[in-house]
Amino acid sequence: MRNLPQLPESLEVTEPKARDDMITQTRQYSLITPLFGGGVEPNKPDPVTVVRATAIRGHLRFWWRACRGGQFNGDLAKMKAYEDALWGAAAKEDSGGPSQVVVVVKDGKRGGGFKVKWSEKEKRSNTYKKVFSTEVGHHKSPYSYVAFPLNEDRGEVYEEVKFSLDISYPKTICVNNSEWDVESEIQAALWAWETFGGIGARTRRGSGALRLEQIDGQPHTDLPPANESQARDWLKRKLGELVVGQFHEDVPHVSLETRYRIVSQDKDGKALKEWEKLINKLKKFRQRRYTPEGEENDHGHSGWPEPNTIRRVFEKDSRGPFADRSIDKFPRAQFGLPIIFHMAHDRSIGDVTLQGKEKDRLASPLILKPLACQDNKALGLALILEGVNLPEPLVLKEKSREVSAKLTPDEAKRIVPLRDDPLNGETDVLQAFLNYLA
Repeated sequence: MRNLPQLPESLEVTEPKARDDMITQTRQYSLITPLFGGGVEPNKPDPVTVVRATAIRGHLRFWWRACRGGQFNGDLAKMKAYEDALWGAAAKEDSGGPSQVVVVVKDGKRGGGFKVKWSEKEKRSNTYKKVFSTEVGHHKSPYSYVAFPLNEDRGEVYEEVKFSLDISYPKTICVNNSEWDVESEIQAALWAWETFGGIGARTRRGSGALRLEQIDGQPHTDLPPANESQARDWLKRKLGELVVGQFHEDVPHVSLETRYRIVSQDKDGKALKEWEKLINKLKKFRQRRYTPEGEENDHGHSGWPEPNTIRRVFEKDSRGPFADRSIDKFPRAQFGLPIIFHMAHDRSIGDVTLQGKEKDRLASPLILKPLACQDNKALGLALILEGVNLPEPLVLKEKSREVSAKLTPDEAKRIVPLRDDPLNGETDVLQAFLNYLA
């Protein structure tokens, strides 16, 4: 791991001169996808308030860093110092202090319990019936691929959630004897959170996605049209206006070079349909399976190299139509860590965990969500955060075996899900997924 620079021992932060220096906005939101969790406990809702102000401030802090952290040109210590001055830090003897940003959540409406539906075959009549269920993580649910953690936690999932946010902050703060205009900092953080983030759990997979409805009682109109080309132009313009500087390579961020796809998959532009289709695309890409004849089939063998690599590590025979393909790599690690491989057909192996050796977890750099558009419509957005780096080497926890995710071009051309890529063997699995969406 890289050694981070030492932070300054103290930072002089002067309180706002007077209360009339404070700016207050009331912003009204609705959620366009269901809320997973949102409470103190993972994947469980808060029993008191539907949306927690402390959680929102945490999101804003992250998205400020991702959008505005480049203004310090890679100086991590300086970025952290200004971040703490604005968003707060644990108080020490001569430094630290509360956030300059006050967040108050009001008028929270939890909505109703979110139900999913699927078709189930009746054994006696050999007909299909529709099933309506609150088990969003059920394997037959169209959202199961992102909601599977709910199977263990049994947390409630809510739809039609609404809330108002009062946010107050000084127009400027004095940092090390210099006035820092923070109004543009806050507005950039709000935009990035509203566009790329959300509330609750699993926001990088699209749950709790936001639509900003009003600012100070006036309708919010700065949303993209529900048209792929025009939405791309809108996003490019906003990134150019709000993202600044040169980021440190280890700071997750967005920029004008950020890779993304905006896709229209539902003719009516319904947010839930756009989200569902994005999820299914991700599931299909990550779990592409093939028959012994090499034809794609949901019940076949994985087209990815990881299962047979695990079998070889455990000194078992390779299986399936790609048994003779020796590529001992774990390319899907790029989607996030840890990954638990359920070796269902290899009971002597059981579950195998892939993680980083020094840092076991990696938040997925892939954001997958509906993008709120004009006229209450939405488009699908897939975006890869920059500055999210794999913690190489990786290890198979059960064997303490070091492994790698990095592919050579030749290896990528022999992996079927990547071989079919328009670029013919893309070594970057995340880029290959974006190509798959196009």
